Amino acid sequence: MITRRTFLVSTAIWYAGTTSLTRAAIIHARMPWSPFPSSAPEFVRPGPWQFFTVEEARAMEAIVNRIIPPDPETPGGKEAGCGVFIDRQLKGPYGSAAGL
Repeated sequence: MITRRTFLVSTAIWYAGTTSLTRAAIIHARMPWSPFPSSAPEFVRPGPWQFFTVEEARAMEAIVNRIIPPDPETPGGKEAGCGVFIDRQLKGPYGSAAGL
């Protein structure tokens, strides 16, 4: 039977032994990987609503501004584009549950 003390001591020794093997590296001049051309990010500009109606979009912008309120140093949810992000997510594969 293993005691609590034995378990804690063995865990501490194992942790001390494994942390000395992991080292962080500093990245200089370039990224150590290259992204795939097929998975380049899509740049989405705010435009016409794709999922919400105008009234729903207005309500969504009020909701995100309430959750993330603006202050003098940072933008609020509306200015950060949270409503547009939610609109695009609901219009795309996530909203239609394509992954299921």
